Amino acid sequence: MDKVAIVTESVACLPKDLAKKYGVLVVPLPVIIGGQVYYDGVDITPGEVYELQRKRKVLPTTSAASPSEIIQVYRTASEKANAILHLSLSS
Repeated sequence: MDKVAIVTESVACLPKDLAKKYGVLVVPLPVIIGGQVYYDGVDITPGEVYELQRKRKVLPTTSAASPSEIIQVYRTASEKANAILHLSLSS
């Protein structure tokens, strides 16, 4: 049987220990607060998002990962597997 890599986005809220245990690759999505870009789960935690929202009195926005970011994760996945299953927020 072929090995399948699983890729998802940070908005899946998959705990890091589970992602590591099962080899799930997680694409961090950009969170924009007051013009500053943070990467979900890398530069900022959900708690920090809420804290900045309260302090700055602005609502955060999100953005899709760039095609180059997705390609980078797919390249990593293709080194370990013959197929990729991407579970995403949107098509």
